[in-house]
This record gives sequence, structure tokens and C-alpha cells, in this order.
Amino acid sequence: MIDQEEFDHCLDQVENAGVIPKPPHYDVARLKAIVIGALLLTTITVRAAFAARSTDELVQEFETQIDAWDIASASATLKDLDASGPPEVQASLRSLRSILAFYSGDYGQARSLLDEVRDPEQIKDGGVSLAEVIRKTEEAFRGSPQTRFGHFEARYKPGEDVIVVGDLLAELEDAYRFFENLLGFSPEGPVRVEVFSDYDAFRYATTLPEKDLEVSGAVGVCKFNKLMVVKRRLLLRGYRYLNTAVHEYVHFLVYHLTRNNAPVWLHEGIASYLEDLYDRERGSKDPGAIGADAYRSRLQPSSETLLATAVQNNTIIPFSRMHPSLVKLNTREEVALAFAQVQVAVEFLMVRTEGKGLGRLLKALGEGKDLSTALQAVVGLDLHSFELAVKESLLQRGLKAIPGMEPPGLTIKKDGSAGADEDLEWREVEHKQAREFTRLGDLLKSRSQFPAAVI
Repeated sequence: MIDQEEFDHCLDQVENAGVIPKPPHYDVARLKAIVIGALLLTTITVRAAFAARSTDELVQEFETQIDAWDIASASATLKDLDASGPPEVQASLRSLRSILAFYSGDYGQARSLLDEVRDPEQIKDGGVSLAEVIRKTEEAFRGSPQTRFGHFEARYKPGEDVIVVGDLLAELEDAYRFFENLLGFSPEGPVRVEVFSDYDAFRYATTLPEKDLEVSGAVGVCKFNKLMVVKRRLLLRGYRYLNTAVHEYVHFLVYHLTRNNAPVWLHEGIASYLEDLYDRERGSKDPGAIGADAYRSRLQPSSETLLATAVQNNTIIPFSRMHPSLVKLNTREEVALAFAQVQVAVEFLMVRTEGKGLGRLLKALGEGKDLSTALQAVVGLDLHSFELAVKESLLQRGLKAIPGMEPPGLTIKKDGSAGADEDLEWREVEHKQAREFTRLGDLLKSRSQFPAAVI
């Protein structure tokens, strides 16, 4: 029951809303029924409209949080969705639960939920079927052991690369402390690392087309809230897997700090620059006290040669061509040149801001600012002016090209066995006499004739 004062207040609200007319006299009992009915109808209508909007908004919020790898918030949002809704909501919830389980590393649960989805192939990630990625990843690591060390957790094939995984986790733990001090950020929960013993499985798990992998020579990828690397024995001459793991971990940090609001070229520039900084300064107890000279990056001879040649021939690649991905460039040489350019771009930012600008830039991007606005606030240059300034710094750097120097290539074996395609390395040596001496040296080394092999 409502009293007279409450009734009069309700009546005024309903009249002002135009629900009933304003006659000179009212039948109070009748009007009470009309007012209460009108208010109930209005309340039900508003609640229904709110519920419909709320579901759509929550789903969109969940997708935004997953895209930013904010797993804790995505999990909370999923709980807020009404599980007792209509069938189409239930179907969406199963899809969302599968996605959340996948991004959380529970592949068995992700695949089980996927089997309950009516049309799983409609679950896409950048045009690629996420359902297929979930299936292939679950198959690749079904029954695989997991090793936890510090803030990292690794998955790998049973009986393979156990020692390598131990080294990998120890290196990443050192990197964790270094970048925590440098950037003032540490991710929540264990960071997942997956070591692939099959390159095809790696290709499926990363969703990168085979051509892109061949052009880029990628052996590590940070995607789906985890780090993915291939085992060393898949490559003819191995690779610097510890450096690669650190590089991908920097990507992981950038994703989280910017909430996935950094362009790919900046991602790669930061990862390449900080990988090099860590490699040179890993022994420092306080990265904040690194000297100003240390902010100048160490270019590999092949990178310096590519930059020197590009400056001389005016073939510097604009940032716009590096979108949506550096691996979409035409050749491996262009990809290597782009990586060298973006490393220098981040070096320019760090030197100009005495090492303080990177953290501020990442924070601004994480708050939703566009890159040009964030750069203006941090270095006093918008994106266009920043790109011109980086190009000018290349002209003043005194770069030198080394004749015959080419970007190092990575050759993937047909399988991971030690003797697979062993003559590939010799065939890659173009000069005939050098190729023959290389083969002879390898044969002598295999027989422990080390002094003769060196000659």
C-alpha cells in the first residue's frame, strides 16, 4: 500500500510523463489503480530495455577485455551475464566461456565447451577460425607436462628439451625482475610459455600464414595471452632462444600495459630495443640508474648495413607501410630493415627523454590515447614530426655498410631430429670452395679432430 503523499508524488510523475490526462476531479481509488499500473508497466518496460542493453554491453565489454588480455575482468564480466537468458544468450555464453578458457590456458575445457557451440567456426580472431586454433593447440599439448618456475609456467612435449625449458624459465625470471624495475609493472599470475616441437603446430597456434613465417623467419610469437617459441633443434643451426623468449616477453608486457593499443611497428621497436638493453644491462640491480649512454642501442652489423644502404638510396620504410604487420612487407630484407628502423625509433625516444619516456608513453596508450597524442605529450612531437626526427637521426648517425653483409636467415628442418637435412647448411654456402671446406670441417669435428677442423 502507498499513502496519500506518496500517491500524489506518483501522480505528478505520471501526469508529467503524459501517461494520463489532467481532469479537474479524480476518482482516487480508480486513479490509484491507473497510477500503480502505469508505474509497473513503465518499470517493466525500462527493466526489459535495460536488460537487453546490459547483455549487449556486457558481451562487448567482455570482448574488449579479452582483446586487452584482461582475464580477471573478463571472467568477472562473464559472471555478470545472465546464464538463465534466452537460447541465443546461452549459445553466446558457451562461446565466451570457451574463449575465456583458451586465453586462460585451459585447452581441455576450451575444447569441451567448443563442442557444445552450434556453429563454432563462426568464432573468429582476425578472420581466422579460433575454433581451429583451440583444437590444434589442445592436440599439440595434450598430456604435456607443465613446469612452474617463479612467475612463469612452461608447457612442452614429454621427454623433450627439459634442460632447455629450465634455462628458458630462469632467463625469463631474470627478465621479469629487470623490466619490473624499469617499467614499474609486473603481470598477474604465471605467464604461460609454450615450446613447440613441430613447426606446423606452431604455425597453426600462431595463426600466421606460412608465407609470413617464411618472410619473417619467426621462431617466437606473443599472442593469445602467452609466449610461443619453437625448440632449437627445429632450426638447422639453432637460434638465440633465450633472447627470443625475452623479446616475446616484452611484447607480453606491452600488450598488458597498453591494453592492446600500440601499433605493431611500435610493439616491435620496443621489443627489439628492450631485448638489446636487457642483454647489455641484465646485471644491473637498478635499471633506473642506467647511464645515459646505455640508452643508445647496439645495432647488429647486418642491421647497420641495411640502414646505411636505405639512407644512401632513400629507401627508408615509412611507418604506414608497417601496418598491419611488419611481416606483410615484400621481402625478408625489408622486414629486417623495418625491425632496425623501429629499434632506432625507440632509441630516439629513450635518449630524448633520458630513459623516462617509454613508461609514460605506454601508460598514455593504456589510458586510450592515440599514438600521435601520446607522443606529443611525451616527446613534444606528433607522429608525423616524430617520424621525420627519427629519419633525421639516421642521417646523422654515421652508419656504415659492410660489403657482402646480409640479414641472417633461419632454415627450418623438415623434422626435429638431429640429422635431418644435414646437408642444407653446406648448400647454403654459395662459394664452391668455401662449401667444400665447410663440409670437411664438419666431418673432422664429428670425429673429434678439432685442431684439423679449425684449420
